[in-house]
Amino acid sequence: MAENKGVPRITITRRMKPDEYALQVIVDFNRGLERIGLIAYGRNVCILADTVAEVKRRLGDSVEIVAWDINNRRTRNGRESYLYVELEYRPKF
Repeated sequence: MAENKGVPRITITRRMKPDEYALQVIVDFNRGLERIGLIAYGRNVCILADTVAEVKRRLGDSVEIVAWDINNRRTRNGRESYLYVELEYRPKF
């Protein structure tokens, strides 16, 4: 997986909507985080993609995708795909 050690990570599930995850990412950026990783498994990959699009819509060019990985992992029931996206926040004044 292409994720960096020390970068906070949010695991995307169906518990919340993409705009709620986007708000969580924006709040974390406002608290001082410069990078945050998002990961989703299986069907939740679509929620992650929508979350990234919503963050980009709200913050524009201040957010950049600096790393990503799409692959699969072995589970007890076979294989499960995952998507990892790492976002970096650079506020533009």
